[in-house]
Amino acid sequence: MLRQRQPLGLISGNRVVKKQLTPYQRGLIVGESRGGAKSRGIAKALNVVRSTISYTLLQEDLRPEGTNLPKTPRKNTYTKSDERNLLRHVKKYPKDSYKEVIEACGL
Repeated sequence: MLRQRQPLGLISGNRVVKKQLTPYQRGLIVGESRGGAKSRGIAKALNVVRSTISYTLLQEDLRPEGTNLPKTPRKNTYTKSDERNLLRHVKKYPKDSYKEVIEACGL
């Protein structure tokens, strides 16, 4: 369970929620861990969550020069042949409604 904040207490304006780390911050994390610092100390010093430190260290080998990893694109729900079939049908019968196109192409 999350620890509650003290009522009327200050909220740290330095911490940005759900932002990616910069390559510089990743370099600091990796450098401090190689220097022998514990993840708890690194998290406290850099004002990030400990799980972020762990994940950054796990992904270190995949990041050349500490850059962001590209996001995987969404997979298509249709194949190339489905697309060709749809285009062929629409060119042949341009006045078909959306429902008729779906029924004719089997989508």
